[in-house]
Amino acid sequence: MIRLDYGKVSFLFPGDIEKERENQLVRIAKDQLDVDIFKVPHHGSSTGTTTSFIQAVSPQIAVIFCGKGNSYGHPHQETIDALLSAGVQIYRTDLN
Repeated sequence: MIRLDYGKVSFLFPGDIEKERENQLVRIAKDQLDVDIFKVPHHGSSTGTTTSFIQAVSPQIAVIFCGKGNSYGHPHQETIDALLSAGVQIYRTDLN
C-alpha cells in the first residue's frame, strides 16, 4: 500500500489488500488513512474493502480499476453501495 501526498491532494493506493489487512490498518494507522482520492482494492470486489475502511479513508473520490464485462463481475454492488453511502464520487475504468 502506498499513500501519496502531492501538494494539497492525497491519494491511497492499497493494491489488492483484503478485509483482514484493512481491519489491521484501521486499528494501527487510522490517523494516516484519511485521503482525497482512493484507489479501491481488488477491482471493487466484495472482499476488497469494508465500510469501516471507507469511513477511515474518508475519500472524496474513489477509482475502481476493472474491465468492461469482466468474468468476475467487478465491481460488486456491495462495494459500490458502500462507497455511495459514504458520499464518495466513483470513477470506474470500465465506464469512465
